Amino acid sequence: MKLLLRMTITLGLLVSSPALLAADLNGLWKNDEQAIWINIQFDGDSATGTVARDDADPAAVGALILKEVVADSEAWHGQIYAKKLGAFKAAELTLTSSDQLTILVNMGLFSKSVGWTRVTALPAD
Repeated sequence: MKLLLRMTITLGLLVSSPALLAADLNGLWKNDEQAIWINIQFDGDSATGTVARDDADPAAVGALILKEVVADSEAWHGQIYAKKLGAFKAAELTLTSSDQLTILVNMGLFSKSVGWTRVTALPAD
């Protein structure tokens, strides 16, 4: 009986893990290096991220910056728009704490890690 209970709990955690991860990733995030905020939202099992504010490029608001973000057991994987390259590139998203997100962008032989901090609202102008 105990074995059956353990197996049921383990299976439940495995099945619900993507949903739990998604709940943690949803929300508004501010780039740690630039005045850029993105809004990440899940629709089912995948997420997208749009620019909520970009002080250097206000016309970018609403632009799709993350797409096809899906969870696995340790992180999320998807595509991020690399503005300098003008294309979407593979990315890995990892929560380092409940309010700190790291996005690792792979660009062929090079990769870049970008930090994001969860915020509750956009700053007043």
